[in-house]
Amino acid sequence: MSASIIPNSRTSFLGRDAEVAAVLADLPRGPVTSIVGAGGVGKTRTAHEAARLAATGFPDGVVVVSLGTIRQSQLVAGAVASALALPSTGGAPYDDALVAWLNDRRILLVLDNCEHVLDAVAPLVDVLTQRLEHLRVLATSREPLEVPGETVHRLSPLRSPALDASAEEVAASDAVRLFVDRARARTRGFTLHDENRDAVAEICRRLDGLPLAIELAAARVGALAPDAIARRLDDRFRLLVGGPHAGDARHRTLRAVVAWSDALLDQQERRVLRRISVFSGFDLTAAAVVTSHAGPAGGTDDGAIVHTVGRLVEKSLIVHGNADVDRYSLLETIRGYASEQLEETGEAEATRDAHAAWFEAFGTEAGAALMGGDERTWLHRLADDHDNLRAALRHLLAGAAPERALQLATALSLFWWTHGHRREGIGWLRAGLDAAPLASTELRAAGLFHLAFLWAHDTDDWAHAAVLLDEAITLAESDPDVVGSPIHGYALCFRGQAANNAGEHARALDLTTRGLAIVRSFPDPWGAGFALWNVGHTHVLLGDLEAGEACFVEMAEVQRAHGIGLVLMIACQSLAELAERRGDATSARALHEEALALRRGLGAARLGYVHGSLPGGLVAVARAALAEGDLAAAAASAAEAVPLAVERREEATLAEARAVLAAAERASATHVGALWPRGAVWVVEWDGESVLLPDVKGLGQLRELLSRPGKPVAAAELASSGDGGARPGGDAGPMLDETARRAYRQRLVEIEQEIEEAQRFHDPERAAAAERERTALVAELRRATGLGGRERRAGSGAERARINVTRTLREAIARITAECPSLGAHLDRSVRTGTSCQYTPHEPAVWRL
Repeated sequence: MSASIIPNSRTSFLGRDAEVAAVLADLPRGPVTSIVGAGGVGKTRTAHEAARLAATGFPDGVVVVSLGTIRQSQLVAGAVASALALPSTGGAPYDDALVAWLNDRRILLVLDNCEHVLDAVAPLVDVLTQRLEHLRVLATSREPLEVPGETVHRLSPLRSPALDASAEEVAASDAVRLFVDRARARTRGFTLHDENRDAVAEICRRLDGLPLAIELAAARVGALAPDAIARRLDDRFRLLVGGPHAGDARHRTLRAVVAWSDALLDQQERRVLRRISVFSGFDLTAAAVVTSHAGPAGGTDDGAIVHTVGRLVEKSLIVHGNADVDRYSLLETIRGYASEQLEETGEAEATRDAHAAWFEAFGTEAGAALMGGDERTWLHRLADDHDNLRAALRHLLAGAAPERALQLATALSLFWWTHGHRREGIGWLRAGLDAAPLASTELRAAGLFHLAFLWAHDTDDWAHAAVLLDEAITLAESDPDVVGSPIHGYALCFRGQAANNAGEHARALDLTTRGLAIVRSFPDPWGAGFALWNVGHTHVLLGDLEAGEACFVEMAEVQRAHGIGLVLMIACQSLAELAERRGDATSARALHEEALALRRGLGAARLGYVHGSLPGGLVAVARAALAEGDLAAAAASAAEAVPLAVERREEATLAEARAVLAAAERASATHVGALWPRGAVWVVEWDGESVLLPDVKGLGQLRELLSRPGKPVAAAELASSGDGGARPGGDAGPMLDETARRAYRQRLVEIEQEIEEAQRFHDPERAAAAERERTALVAELRRATGLGGRERRAGSGAERARINVTRTLREAIARITAECPSLGAHLDRSVRTGTSCQYTPHEPAVWRL
């Protein structure tokens, strides 16, 4: 990984310098370092601080995976793979795919909150660290992972002041420092002084120095004085000692302080807190609906929720993650306690039903919206609520509504594809199909199509995808209500793509054409783009580039009209590749750049095996820029692609990026020129110098020559390119009439005078230019004069073309020389005229034409 992904903290880090130093010392010594301790002791903050300081020792990055919201062990490997940006599994088990992906990389992998999924974390860590020499794992858990090579750091509570501590010792205590820091964040001007010092010290002692407990108590400063907080702690602890949750003393202390905080809430706050424990992050709208639909909530409409959540944030029971976004979450300790209270009140099932219903509706809406434009907004929203959607899927599968789970999974398929969760999506779709054998024909066909889609893009196993698609097509065609439906058309088109991958292009054309006809009969712009691409791609494979391009053009037009960026990106890529094939570098570059901008905006770093990746898009732009002669842009784009290709293990892309860089470097030592018309003038550039020239016929002929360096071009062809007309045959009269010969001779006299003058003033460049013009004029006079001085007659079109093209080319070069002498000198030495003309650069030159 090229960048560290360590969450930023919004509060200061206090009192753990020695522990962080110990962790830093052990990280390079063994494969696994674990920070173990009671809930609320500060394991996560300590791990994040250690990771932040250790980052420079891991050139391939630090990646933090928070497992606190993962509720199923089977999702652990997928969460790790997603955080590590594994592009696809290739059909291999997660551990094998991760080993191949991380091979030789020096990465620090931080696994946070492992205790509830140790049965999945420990085997995965064991396999990865055994097979990856350079991988280091830093884990946080309430108990060790118990894997070979593990070094365990047991995190103790913060040091609290002794009963007989002096004022200075109280102030220097880590626990007291934390209390004062957090209280000051709540109440400006809070200080430790003679009147509150003993109470603060007592609070820290009674809370056993647990950072989370201290922060919760400090959050009450302002509403309660420290001595009042201390008295209420006494009451709460007496109530809980020996209760059903007795065990480790520090766990009892933390539970006591959370229960104390809960007891200080009013009825509305307590009800909202326990009901939002079903969320893995939430916004106010979702919270209002779910908490009210779960049963009587005392007026939890939007306004009440805003007020209530605000009070819970002030009391440190809810975390407001971003000042710019109204999105909230619960600390795992608070969530655990609130979830227990939810169960005890008998509200759990109704609340989870409401939560699942909300996210089922949201996921279905978002899935449809992804196919209608504004994908970036919806992709971000889906990513924010991915854990909630997982919880909804799990609840629907476990209950009496597996068909609803399958429906939701099909709606999320495009999100999973775009954001690299293909293997997880495969798991949910399979689970839905297995759990809902009696689902409607259309829904099962949709599930099979989406399963095949994700499977092919994750594994490149098109043979198995074809089996799934055949089943989907058979199902669709067995039901009169489904045959001819959009999902039938989708399945036919994708089955055609599978046929293409098997080399069955004629069959693919039949399948995709049938699918396109079905999809066209519905108002489905996304589906039309999907179908058109499959048909167009098949035409290209069959060699009919014109038919393929027509499909891609229509595809792009439809997507632009509806603002669907993802499918437009694919259309632009396909059109760009065809433009490259016909040598149109300018069009190819513009299309590749548009596709790259769309890819960046959507965050579609890799779309399986078919539609490329971010580094691949960068290389495509670089390749087209190089063909255009824009060396700086080519080098910049290729240079950006190199580390991304290395990170993503795209060997072919990396090789091409390096090749473009090398070519740009070689070309940078050459001349760079440009010649193209702009209205009534021509733009002429040479090594950074730019001039404008009035339009003359010879410039167009010169441009044609420059486009074919080293290749002879008939003068007759150049003559046609200059004026667009055919050359007449027959006797064209003298090759040079008497008027022309007199003009040439007069010009020779003038040239002789110019040469003498240039030599007298020591101007070698002027003298050389005059010499070249004299040589050309003498050659023309010789070609026009036969034996005995008789006139030669231009008896053919070829001869006339030779004369005219020679004259117009030389006039064009003379005009260029007058404005840009260095380019004129290059052209004078490199352009040969005659019956056949040729541009053979005497020194390397790259042209934009």
